[in-house]
Parts: sequence; C-alpha cells; structure tokens
Amino acid sequence: MRLLNLVLLLPVFGACATATAGDGPRTPAKSSVLFLCPYGGAKSVIAASYFNRLAEQHALPYVAIAAAAEEPYAAVPAPVAEFLQRDGIDVRTFKPHHIAAEDVNGAAKVVSIDCNLDAVDLGGATVERWDDVPKVSDGVDASASAIRKHVEALAEELRGRR
Repeated sequence: MRLLNLVLLLPVFGACATATAGDGPRTPAKSSVLFLCPYGGAKSVIAASYFNRLAEQHALPYVAIAAAAEEPYAAVPAPVAEFLQRDGIDVRTFKPHHIAAEDVNGAAKVVSIDCNLDAVDLGGATVERWDDVPKVSDGVDASASAIRKHVEALAEELRGRR
C-alpha cells in the first residue's frame, strides 16, 4: 500500500524544486495546485490525494496542496482517512493547516471546494469554484465521487497545457 503524506507535499514539493547539481539529474520544478475546503481535512484532502495520484500516473508537472480556507480541523476526520485508506492512500498523519501566503504564491491553480473566501487573501489569484460537491458529512462516497470527476477534468485540462 502506498503512503501518500499529504503535507501535500510541502516537503515533497520543496525537495522536487530544489535539487542541486551534486544530486544527479535535475528534477524539473513542479507547480502546485491549491485545493481549499473550509476545514482543510476532508474535501481538499480527497481532491489533493486524487490529483497527486493522477499527476504521478500522467507525469504532470504539478503537486497538490490541501489547505483550510476557514478554521482547520485538528486532523483528517476518521471517515475520510478510512475512505482514502481503502483506496490505497494513507492520510492519517496529515495535519490540516490554514492557507498560507506561500500556498497561494506557488499555485498555478487555486480550487475552492464550497468555501467562504471572504476572509482569505488570495493575492488576486483566479479561483475555480467547485460549489456543487456534496458535504462529506452527508456521505463520503458521494462527495468523493463528485470530487473525482472534477479532479479528472482538471488533470485533463492541465495535460493539455504541457
């Protein structure tokens, strides 16, 4: 089973972008896709998990970051972690965090999943809104299914930009 640490990859993102000449072949820098949900531990984590899997499968030069637009959860809710675990993605150690300026500044794409962005400084970034995603509390399966469809369309769009 694959372990996908969703700090999404801020540690992985940094490592990908900062290889030195002595490290062997340079890995091209990756741009990020920032997924926002109200609490940074459910919808954005599902979206980032699916996106990173597709990005790896299709060699897309992007890495996803999950963040909270409002108050972050202390941890990924158990139903979300269990759902993703069944899909081979382990997010149990991911700690949700509030959106930070560096999250926005490094993002090639910002996606809001049913968020109130009134108090969020997006620095003028264009935001794609996915407000049609069902609440995870109404059923993880339905929410994840809607997110997967959006993520697949986004990955297809980004594949066309290469």
